[in-house]
Amino acid sequence: MIGCPFGVPNESDTETNSTMTSWVYDGGPDGNGQNFQGEGTVLVRNTLASRRKTRVTELLQKQSPTRIAVFLRKKSPLYSLGNDEVLARACSTLGIDPVASRAQLMTIYKWDRLTIFVFNVWYGDYDWAIAHHKVDLPVVLVDYGKKVSTTRVCSPEFRDEVNHFVARQHELHGWDSKPPYLEDHTLPGNVPTYPNPRCVTVVGPDGVARRQVKTPPPGSTSAYASGAGSKEVLCHTNNAVREGGGESG
Repeated sequence: MIGCPFGVPNESDTETNSTMTSWVYDGGPDGNGQNFQGEGTVLVRNTLASRRKTRVTELLQKQSPTRIAVFLRKKSPLYSLGNDEVLARACSTLGIDPVASRAQLMTIYKWDRLTIFVFNVWYGDYDWAIAHHKVDLPVVLVDYGKKVSTTRVCSPEFRDEVNHFVARQHELHGWDSKPPYLEDHTLPGNVPTYPNPRCVTVVGPDGVARRQVKTPPPGSTSAYASGAGSKEVLCHTNNAVREGGGESG
């Protein structure tokens, strides 16, 4: 997807050709591919879908902390659903209870032809006050295309991008807002900016510039740096995920 930081998740080397066939059948990453009707293509697609479903089921049956990324493509018949409806539909697709799994929407990332939602399930240790630090949660992708919807357990590379992005959204939106965070790239001439992020750049006595957390609001459950001379808690910066032109202080 041009202009979007999330690439199509990679499968293992043994599944590369099948993955490409599946994306072409589903309209490709940009939704513009051809719909092949050959029996061989259908068989490969069905085999791959079955394999993916098994991996997804095995992961979700553990009921361990997980992130769900939802690709909602503009050509999908579900594109007009509201945010809560998308979360509920994705949970239904995956066969999980949004209440029992404590599903919580984290981010909404809008582009012209694709909106990306990320939400947590079974993540009881989620702490908004320290969520600007990256965690390593497994990620399941639910991809709603024009005709075909797919689910898969994402590769380590894609998982890393998603977890970095969620942490970065917490940092950029600062202490004044809480999830779900919206980053919208569909408004002409409007580049997302972040005037009050959680972190600032501080130049130390050694002349080295470092990213440092601002003083958090009262009632925070964690200790943070609060000014010059205090112990630093450095903010994580990720180059793998495009930051959308937002200013981070």
